Amino acid sequence: MRETAVRASELAEPEADLTSRQQVIAELLCEGCTDDQIAERIGLSVRSVRYEVARLLEALQVRTRFAAGVRYARSKLS
Repeated sequence: MRETAVRASELAEPEADLTSRQQVIAELLCEGCTDDQIAERIGLSVRSVRYEVARLLEALQVRTRFAAGVRYARSKLS
């Protein structure tokens, strides 16, 4: 499987409770923002954003930023 491929299981409904910061970051991931752009928009260091993105991926049980954005967007629709 390609490194950028997303497994169908990663797109299923999340079972996680996200912090308010994780929700903001997830929204920005849905918009396609980079770590640098997220850091600038919410006033964090890039290193802090990378840490929060890693925690978000864990919380949503996905491996990629794309899958996190898709999973978060789908959870808002239901």
